[in-house]
Amino acid sequence: MYQLKSNHIFEDALESLDDDDQKLHINKSSTSSKSYEESGVDLNQSLIECEQITQLIFENRLNEALKRTKEQENRSLYHSLCHSSISFMQAGMTFNQDDIEASIQALRHTTNMSKKSESYRSWISFGLSTKSTMTEYELHAKLVYAEALLIRALLTFIQDQGLFNFISGALKIKECHDLFIKLAKNNDPSRFSSKTSYEHFDSGVRMGNGAFNLMIANLPQRIIRCLEFAGFSGDKDFGIKELEKSAMSKGLRAPLAALLLLGYHTYAAHIFGNGDGDLNKAHTLVEYYLSKNPNSYLFLVFRARLQTLHCRLNEAIQTYEYAIRCQSDWKNLHHIAYWEILWCHVLQLEWKQAATMAEILLKENNWSKATSCYLLATFQFEYNNGIATDEISQLYKRVPELKIRLAGKSIPLEKYAIKQCEHFLAQKWLFLPALELVYLMNGFYILVHDQNKLQKTLDIVNNAIKDLEVNHQNDQFYADSYGSGLLLRGVLHCFLHRYDEAHQALDEIINMSKEFDEKSLLTANALLEKAMVYIELKQKQKANEYLQKAIECKEYQLESRLHFRINAAMQKKKKTLIMVFNQAIYYLLTYLERSNLDLIYLTWLWALFKPLCLLLLSLFLLPATILLFIYGSSLFCLIYKHWNRLKAAYSDDLWYGALKTLAILWELQGNIWHGYEVEGLEHIPTEGPVLIVFYHGALPIDFYYLFAKIWLYRNRRVRVVADKFVFKIPGLGTLLEALEIQPSTSAMCKSMLEEGHVLAVSPGGVREALFGDHNYQLIWKERRGFAKVAIEAKTAIIPMFTKNVREAVRAMTFGRRFLSYIYEKTRLPLVPIYGMFPVKMITYLGEPIPYDPDVTTEALVARVKISL
Repeated sequence: MYQLKSNHIFEDALESLDDDDQKLHINKSSTSSKSYEESGVDLNQSLIECEQITQLIFENRLNEALKRTKEQENRSLYHSLCHSSISFMQAGMTFNQDDIEASIQALRHTTNMSKKSESYRSWISFGLSTKSTMTEYELHAKLVYAEALLIRALLTFIQDQGLFNFISGALKIKECHDLFIKLAKNNDPSRFSSKTSYEHFDSGVRMGNGAFNLMIANLPQRIIRCLEFAGFSGDKDFGIKELEKSAMSKGLRAPLAALLLLGYHTYAAHIFGNGDGDLNKAHTLVEYYLSKNPNSYLFLVFRARLQTLHCRLNEAIQTYEYAIRCQSDWKNLHHIAYWEILWCHVLQLEWKQAATMAEILLKENNWSKATSCYLLATFQFEYNNGIATDEISQLYKRVPELKIRLAGKSIPLEKYAIKQCEHFLAQKWLFLPALELVYLMNGFYILVHDQNKLQKTLDIVNNAIKDLEVNHQNDQFYADSYGSGLLLRGVLHCFLHRYDEAHQALDEIINMSKEFDEKSLLTANALLEKAMVYIELKQKQKANEYLQKAIECKEYQLESRLHFRINAAMQKKKKTLIMVFNQAIYYLLTYLERSNLDLIYLTWLWALFKPLCLLLLSLFLLPATILLFIYGSSLFCLIYKHWNRLKAAYSDDLWYGALKTLAILWELQGNIWHGYEVEGLEHIPTEGPVLIVFYHGALPIDFYYLFAKIWLYRNRRVRVVADKFVFKIPGLGTLLEALEIQPSTSAMCKSMLEEGHVLAVSPGGVREALFGDHNYQLIWKERRGFAKVAIEAKTAIIPMFTKNVREAVRAMTFGRRFLSYIYEKTRLPLVPIYGMFPVKMITYLGEPIPYDPDVTTEALVARVKISL
């Protein structure tokens, strides 16, 4: 092993990267042992020793790791990076100015080692994209510089809250982002002398690019637009994949990449999103690393966090306590576990134990003493049954005195806490402040795994609202307290799948928005929760409408936090198949371009065969998908029927399980292929008869999807009548039996409605299906039977129309007049249909037309036509 004699080996590391469109040239001979000897550094040996130091961290031997790196930080660049990273970790835990300054000095040492120390050429030539030959060692130096620069930028925000430091930190992050992009373009195993050296480099590049992509992609849209203007960009899926590859590699940065992924899946995606983290992947990752280090404090904390997210709260508390016992070097690391234990007790309404944890954090932790003080006061207030003592009042008075600034700005949660303290001091009372904190921390996404706890919490909220209306109507902030209660009620109803009640509570908040205190968060959050209800109901257009309204709200508390949730809600909306197809084409073209294939020749081939491909796709392949689905459904029903005859049916209804299964499959097919949505699903009553009158597309696939939605989300089965020729189609008998599709007779329709069923009819029938066009005119002729049946059965009518149903499946227009003549004479539907194009489809269910005993059949038909 060779000792470090000088830093000149890194002299050109930062001047040698080409511009974004040029490749770096590596002189492989320069990575020989001779070059190492000249530099006085053995790269592979330093990487091995740094792996051993990293292992100490995950064995909870933190002081030993810090001591070794301090002693050896001049030994090599990677030893210096390890010391800087551990120092940063210590500074982040303590927020102590001495620790922060020590970390900054260590980072300066690392950056100085990784860039030119004597020549003025390095950064000038890099800025001018001057081409030069980079060694393997210099590539590692560039990577280390990028990592150290990022850590230095983060410390800048903590150290000094001045405007100059904020701008300086932002510029460092921009430089770091650009470095990782350029390093990724030159991440080539052929440029390294050993597989081990490349694995360490590759894990670092993937970790850096993955972290940047994931972070930027999850920022609110308004921030992303500004960042894109500044040259930043992010792709969430790409970021996660890069971090996963890094985490499962043998590289030096693999454990850190794993921690970043776990932080995203279990914390960021949950607290700043809508419970969207992939807990299965997180569990796999945690158990993989715990199999290597069973007592690792950091990974034990993540195991406990996963238990918390699954609402196994007592089990989580035990795991946190075990993690605390396993690590004794840095007491400040225990504060992570104390914070989590605190929330486990809060979710179980154990206020005394939660207050104990808050008191420990207030005394020992420096992250945000104002927040800890507010939590302590709030939990003591809840434990005292909402009665304010002098001690509690003094704690609330103390909160504003403890606020700090981070990155030049006040911490949003502290500003919220201070506002709540003002309310308390004005009226000596707060409305369920702890449960409001649970909502703000997205705690109800945890309780959703325990419906009994959710219902218990809802009962507490309802009782508190009743008490508020009786005893606190004269309070200065009564409207805010009442609005807070309604918000909690609406969110809990949503998690309990009582969407009508959720809408009612949230609408009331929106209607009284002008009564709230200045900068109240209630209206904006109510709009977001309305959108979340519509997302649950698969009504994406309505969801978009309320998301936009939430975005338009300005200047309210915790605004940034809500924008993170809005961004997560927007990402939650599923991609249609055509978007996935376009993305696949993009990746294919990128691959072909990198493979140096003749794209001009390939483009010519595509232009030549494109018409034939589109013809085959339109006439045969796409229609075949829906036919396969229909016949697959029929086959499934046949198998299911005979299976149930061999064993006892698992419900009183023979077809219940089969239709539930098919409904899920059809909904999945509609969502993927057409991005299918329903507007007005709430108009379908949960009981009692109703008649749905719909426009008949060339193929009524919209009705199949609607049948699935109503069955799944309103728990109603829709009966339907069909033309007689449908019953002559071979292979569909079992499916027609399962769906209870009947021949179209007035007596049959009236009977179904009188029995209390939901019935769907299309007065246009086959004629409208085959001979309608893109103007969507109704071809009902003199058909008025549906109106007569509705009047006789005293039933309301719901009009139904699906946007783009004729763009999805089309009927051939050539020879239409002749084919129409044949149909009128023989009733043979000879018009070819084609398509199944993946277009967006939205079904609109209009306002119910109530039964009117005085209306005539003709008048009712006219009214339905107008509604459609």
